[in-house]
Amino acid sequence: MTDEAEVLAAFDGVYAAACDARDIEALLRYFGSDEDISWWGSAASEQFAGSAGFRKFAEYITQVPGQISFEWDERKVRIEGDVGWVNALGLASVLTDGASESAPYRVTMIFLKRDGRWLLHTYHGSIPSVD
Repeated sequence: MTDEAEVLAAFDGVYAAACDARDIEALLRYFGSDEDISWWGSAASEQFAGSAGFRKFAEYITQVPGQISFEWDERKVRIEGDVGWVNALGLASVLTDGASESAPYRVTMIFLKRDGRWLLHTYHGSIPSVD
């Protein structure tokens, strides 16, 4: 498998663990252990840093009511040595009690290759405002 394919597999794995399986431990296996790792979402409260912060994020996202899903229109991957990143645009949806709510979503994930695995170092996702 190419580095590009491995980074995309890690990208997909983060969402599968968080949204489909809602498995905290599976999600944490995708995260690096550096204390400068960070996760930023759209809301001011969605800021998590370091190993302890990523655990709080994993607990938070796997407990969100309803089913969260993402559909990507575009994903661009770039690899530079042991650093890879994905910029993606798509649609985020939440299905709760039969009602679905969707919004445009954009994300950048930066991965570092450690011991042959691509681990998430930085996540920045947001729901853009409508102009």
